[in-house]
Amino acid sequence: MRVAQKRFCDWNPSMKRRLRYATFQRRGYLREFTSAFPTSMTTVLFSPTGQVMGWSFAHKHGDLPIDVNLFVNHRYRGNGLGAVLIERAVRDFKNIRLAEWDGVTRKLFRKLRKQYPAQIEVFDWYRESSKYRYFIRKARRQRASSPGISRALFISRVKPINCCSVNNCG
Repeated sequence: MRVAQKRFCDWNPSMKRRLRYATFQRRGYLREFTSAFPTSMTTVLFSPTGQVMGWSFAHKHGDLPIDVNLFVNHRYRGNGLGAVLIERAVRDFKNIRLAEWDGVTRKLFRKLRKQYPAQIEVFDWYRESSKYRYFIRKARRQRASSPGISRALFISRVKPINCCSVNNCG
C-alpha cells in the first residue's frame, strides 16, 4: 500500500476526478467539500496496482478542530483502512472531529476515540449537517464574489491548514 498526501487542488485533474468518482454518492458531501475547500489536505491510500483504496479530506471551519471525512472503496472495507486514515490524521493534525452517520462509522469512530480521547471528537452528522451546508454555501459565495481571483490569491484567502511535515503545503 502506498500513501500520498497533498492539498486537493494540487492533484492533477485526472486524480481529482478519480477521487471524486471514488465517493459513492453522485452529490455526496465529500464532493461538495472538495469543490468548496480545494486547498484542504487529502491523504490517499493506493493499492500496489494504483487503485484508490481509500482517502480522507481534512478541512477546518472557524474555531472548530479539523474535520476529517473519509471514504474507503467497497472492495477494501473491513481491512482497517479507515483506521489507518484516521490515525494518520491524528498524527498530522493532533485534534480532529469525525462525523458518524451509520452503525459502521459509529462503531469505528467511537473505538478510535477511546484510543485517542484527547485528540478525537465524534459527532452526529445528521445533527450538524445544516452547519456544513452553511460552510459550503459561504465558501462558494466567497469564490463567486471574486470572479477574476487567481488561484494563489484564493489559496491565501482561505488560509490552508498547516497539515503535515511530509509536504510543505501552507
